[in-house]
Amino acid sequence: MKKAVTSILSICLVLAILCSMNLFASATNYTLVNNSDITTMFTVPNNTYNGYTCTNHGGISVGTANNRLFTVKSHSGEEYATLYYYSNIYSGNAPKEIVFADGLLGHANAMAIDDLNVYVTQWQKQSGGEKSRVIQISRRAISRLANNAVVSLTNNTFIDSDNTVKPVYHIYTPKKTNGTNYTASIASITRYSYNSSTQVTKFIIGHGKTATQVSNGYNYVNSFAIATLNSATGTFVVSEDSANTFSVAYHDDSSVAATFQDMFYDAQYGLIFPYWLNNSLNRVVRVDIRNFAQASGNLTPADILTINKTSTDSGEPLLKYEIESIAFVKHDANNQQDAFKMVFSTNAQKNPSGMRDSIEMIDPISDYLAPVSTL
Repeated sequence: MKKAVTSILSICLVLAILCSMNLFASATNYTLVNNSDITTMFTVPNNTYNGYTCTNHGGISVGTANNRLFTVKSHSGEEYATLYYYSNIYSGNAPKEIVFADGLLGHANAMAIDDLNVYVTQWQKQSGGEKSRVIQISRRAISRLANNAVVSLTNNTFIDSDNTVKPVYHIYTPKKTNGTNYTASIASITRYSYNSSTQVTKFIIGHGKTATQVSNGYNYVNSFAIATLNSATGTFVVSEDSANTFSVAYHDDSSVAATFQDMFYDAQYGLIFPYWLNNSLNRVVRVDIRNFAQASGNLTPADILTINKTSTDSGEPLLKYEIESIAFVKHDANNQQDAFKMVFSTNAQKNPSGMRDSIEMIDPISDYLAPVSTL
């Protein structure tokens, strides 16, 4: 009898290991994006204020009804950051640059958007820094402020067209559903849904991750949660209920541990998040999350793209090409509805002293990703 029980337990253990192996092995088919399909839309200049130069390119967001693009760079010490506003991604015109002082934008690696505001996580890289707060920045303020305006803890107003004085930003300290402070890191964020009549915005936030080195690379599990911002009540609540959280498990063949970046959600294309491995090697993970609330275990990616751009469009070698944040553009240069394009911000390096931070585009993204409804 003891032998029979031992045999059953052994079989269960083997089956569990095999299931685990299959779970992680199921996402190892990479699709290589041709470099000829990646176009540099423009480079993003550094901005210097008060002796501090903002060089770390981070989050990106694009208006859903137009081609307005927002991106951000921070100083290495995170005291200052610059928000760049491009009225049209296709125009090539110089951006409006707005400086945020007092560490308001932190490392500035993650950004989201709705019809009225852009959102930047205040996550700070240095030990002991802010990790979870989210700053809401009025898009109206961005359009009204002068180029090179400085926003700070003590300078948080703009004058609207009706001569009323309004705040530029509002800082949210996230709460758990039970009302206590949510103190885990929020280093990635994307809009999940927006109700214009109630001004309630739901986000997906990065909720944690694990990396396990194995003989043929790394196994990753990334966790996500739904957060709800209610402008009427001034609350930002992170749900930890199982119906509002999910995890994605996958394997990468690289022996280099991944650096995870910002993410983007689109109802037609699912949840998309990039990670950088080394030099110019990046992956872009796409997950169908339509039924995540009913999932009994970890989700697995529907696609993993490989982006490995080793030279500029003109042929200059790139020592580094790191994707930071992703968004979609849904219009052409005349602001007409068009095939979806994926745009992303990069930290890139042409030579040991020559940085080349840029906005890149894959047009159309349907060449590499199909809508989740077809999966």
